[in-house]
Amino acid sequence: METTLPTHPARCREARARVAYHRTMSIRRLSSLILTSTLAVTALAACSLPGSHTEADAPSDTAAVKSHHPKPSAPAPTPSPTPPTSTSPSPTPSSSPSPSGPVLINFKRTPVQLPISSSTVPDAPAGLVQALGIYLDHLWKSDFKDDPGCEQEVTAYLGRTRSDGFAWVDISYNPMLSSCSAAYGGGYFAIFAQPAGVWQAVISGQDAPTCAQLQKYDVPADILGKNQTCYDPSSGQTVPYTNS
Repeated sequence: METTLPTHPARCREARARVAYHRTMSIRRLSSLILTSTLAVTALAACSLPGSHTEADAPSDTAAVKSHHPKPSAPAPTPSPTPPTSTSPSPTPSSSPSPSGPVLINFKRTPVQLPISSSTVPDAPAGLVQALGIYLDHLWKSDFKDDPGCEQEVTAYLGRTRSDGFAWVDISYNPMLSSCSAAYGGGYFAIFAQPAGVWQAVISGQDAPTCAQLQKYDVPADILGKNQTCYDPSSGQTVPYTNS
């Protein structure tokens, strides 16, 4: 707003003084406003400076609680499962499957003599060696009258056996034991079987067994070996013997 100054000298001085006063006051107010604005800007700048202590930075109960619970770290990555290593099972020892039916074992004339012990043909069918011992003991007592020097005059040679209870045995007298009065050599065959569940000689001789004898005890043909024949009294001849 434009001011019209009075023309009277005294009034002009008064008017100039008032104008100077208002101008001075306006300058002071402007300076004060600038100072206030500067302080405000400075205060705002101080809020963002590190290490400044403002009300926003004062510790509170919530901040104190948080200080005891550090920010959890990222969970460790879960390792991928390792596929199991393929291992071939160790081979299990197994015996060869038994053939169907009874098993034939050829002991190839294994000698058996008195006295009998647990080491005498240990792999023979159970009870057979003991039965041979009883048989030899009977011959020793009956033929040599328990002569101690003749205990081994008779030898049983174990040949073919079957797991279902049959055995071919050759009985031999030893002519070398000249001190034995009944030493005369020779021998015969004996077929052992288990007609009552106990090993015993059921057929013996030097010639071919009769067909009736073999059939009576159901003797299998393979016990006879290669010469699978029997004597037929009705024909007076040996005929093939078949019985499995």
